[in-house]
Amino acid sequence: MLTTLVKYLPDWFPGAGFKQTAKEWNKTVIDLVEKPYNLVRRRMVEGKYRPSYLSKLLKDGNISAEEAHVAKWTAASLYAGGADTVSCNPLDAVFHDLDLQN
Repeated sequence: MLTTLVKYLPDWFPGAGFKQTAKEWNKTVIDLVEKPYNLVRRRMVEGKYRPSYLSKLLKDGNISAEEAHVAKWTAASLYAGGADTVSCNPLDAVFHDLDLQN
């Protein structure tokens, strides 16, 4: 019930600044979902892609709108979760590779 009332609260109403913040964050979330998906699709068409979770889902080429929606959001969730928990210094990668060669 409260969410229904908040939905109709005017943007100019005192204390409703959260509505502008929500609009900005919504754009950020949509970009997080759409941009990587479109990039992978474009690279697959060009034949210049690396195998990935998303490219494997899109490999067949004929997916429904629902499957595309699920692919976008699951890939974004995996990316966001990994970006939050994994950090890598480029020098660490170099030294790791050198260590493996010995």
